[in-house]
Amino acid sequence: MKSSAGNPDAQPYRPDVDGLRAVAVIAVIGFHAFGRWVPGGFAGVDVFFVISGFLISSIIFKALEEHRFRFSTFYARRVRRIFPALIVILPATWALGWFTLMADEYRQLGKEIAAGAGFVSNFLFWRQAGYFDGSAELKPLLHLWSLAVEEQYYLLWPLALFLVWKMRVRPLRFIVGVLVTSFALNIGTLAFDPAGAFYLPHTRFWELMIGSSLAYVHLFNRSGFDDEIVRILSIVRWRDYLPEIKAWLGLVLIVTAFVLLNKQSAFPGCWALLPALGTFLVISAGQGAWLNRCLLSNKVLVFIGLISYPLYLWHWPLLCYARLSASGNPSAALILSVVVLAFALAWLTYQFVERPVRQGGRLATKPLAVPLLAFAMSGVAVLGALTLQADGLPSRYPEALQNLIRYRNDEHFSSWRSDKCFLRPKSDWRAFDSACTDAEPQDGPLLFLWGDSHAADLYPGLRQLRSGYRFRIAQYTTANCPPVLAFDDPPYQFCKGINDWVFGKIRELHPQSVVLAAQFWFLSSPQMQTNLSTTVATLKKSGVKTVILVGPNPHWTQPLPRSIFVNYYRSFHTLPDRMTYNLDDETLAVDRQLKEWASKAGALYLSPIHALCNSAGCLTRVEENGRADLTAFDQHHLTDVGSQYVASLIFTPLFARTTAMRNDGWPAARSLSQR
Repeated sequence: MKSSAGNPDAQPYRPDVDGLRAVAVIAVIGFHAFGRWVPGGFAGVDVFFVISGFLISSIIFKALEEHRFRFSTFYARRVRRIFPALIVILPATWALGWFTLMADEYRQLGKEIAAGAGFVSNFLFWRQAGYFDGSAELKPLLHLWSLAVEEQYYLLWPLALFLVWKMRVRPLRFIVGVLVTSFALNIGTLAFDPAGAFYLPHTRFWELMIGSSLAYVHLFNRSGFDDEIVRILSIVRWRDYLPEIKAWLGLVLIVTAFVLLNKQSAFPGCWALLPALGTFLVISAGQGAWLNRCLLSNKVLVFIGLISYPLYLWHWPLLCYARLSASGNPSAALILSVVVLAFALAWLTYQFVERPVRQGGRLATKPLAVPLLAFAMSGVAVLGALTLQADGLPSRYPEALQNLIRYRNDEHFSSWRSDKCFLRPKSDWRAFDSACTDAEPQDGPLLFLWGDSHAADLYPGLRQLRSGYRFRIAQYTTANCPPVLAFDDPPYQFCKGINDWVFGKIRELHPQSVVLAAQFWFLSSPQMQTNLSTTVATLKKSGVKTVILVGPNPHWTQPLPRSIFVNYYRSFHTLPDRMTYNLDDETLAVDRQLKEWASKAGALYLSPIHALCNSAGCLTRVEENGRADLTAFDQHHLTDVGSQYVASLIFTPLFARTTAMRNDGWPAARSLSQR
């Protein structure tokens, strides 16, 4: 931040820090726009954390040393720095969403806007993280989680340092203590709650503490710190080159993070040390190092650094909306155009919104500037809350669309008996409820449903069939766990214990039929094919008369409600009964492969794809009681009505051949009809 006349809190301006900001924001944008080129670009956020810790702590330490620290002054500066651009971008994101998002997506955006205005986005996204969490591209304000962490630091850290200073506790010792504690919590939390380790402040503060420790050393003991490094590393002869060594080593660590890390990395964890320590070294090298003086202080990088805050705010919503408009597959030209637009909007925001408020303009000097900004931010929060309360304002769209695009994932969990008979990832068998096995009718044959969420979404349809057939259902389903003995994939190690227990339950209950249903994404692996064959053989050996393998559902590259929504406008306001738009052909090939495999393994194969699809495409909706409902609520999970329709087509012929299950009152044809 450039210093301005009459501002005693301002620090000597360091263009190299703005250049480092530019490196960080370019990495983040590169990751979001062209992830294959910058797979670890998300670590740019960690660079921002260290920079923020350094700058904010420098301001606080300088004011404390000169006995002029005021909480009101500090927070007023934070409001003038953070609020203006955010007050522009949040309503702009809301306005773009009006024309782009469906009701539930817009409802979610309202929640994100309210959380963003209250700087608690990180808690919102942490709570939402899970098996059925929506795709990142449907969350235009996902990036505000990092801003929330920084604001929580700004809220707590001044008070902590003020108390430490007044109590005459050694500040550096306190900072290191917080750093070590937070880093330990980061490592520990990553093992059982990766989302918490990523989003929560107490697992991220250590990165800001690295910047805070640098601020203290830089202001009070810079020479002594360098001498200690020279002594520890025994590089006395290289003392004069220490700034250059630190600068280049720091850059290497940062670039290594950008290149080496990817989405699968256990992050933050120890990997976050790469960008954090790299940033520490680059800043501590000082403006005299060649890298800082000539490269990072380059006018182009400094300019990008100056607009980095609004650039960070603008780029992600624009990329989200671009991907949504292109059904998740935007061209490189579109992505590049959006990035250029983000730069242009960032400059306009910096020039005409940020600077007049921050750098001595008439608005900045008015005594009501901060209250007005706070009032405006409150208004933005209310806008988000009203959008949430109005369920995403579905009346924005034609009546024909409103019923078909209103779907919310959580509406279907209760019919799956979620957290009772359908367990979330990393649960164990003890979470299964005793009601997962029907008690009545006692003389009815038992159908045992085993698998992942694709088994769970069959349950509403099977339950509906009980009105016409006499049988019991045992449902033991777990997210991410295919019904395969010896399934021991490292990310899903919890599945083996559950599957072993479920197989024991099968031996205990002696069901006549076992239904195996899953995504079967592992079918290309010969070992997994062998394991699945062994599972079928073992079930038959244990006394199961019929092993039924249910194939995959149709898979849409975007959730079916969104695919219908986009296709409605692409096809001149028509709602197709069947659709090929956004249909993934690979799933059709998997269905054919599974059918061939099942016949060899001795399992009976039932195909939802055969029930829903033909040469004209896959069925998008069915009608019951005069109302049309979609067959899927996301990319590949059946709605309750879709489940009933599929079950009536694939299970009815089987049940009709089973004398013990027949009921003379059962109609020959299903009451559901396709539109």
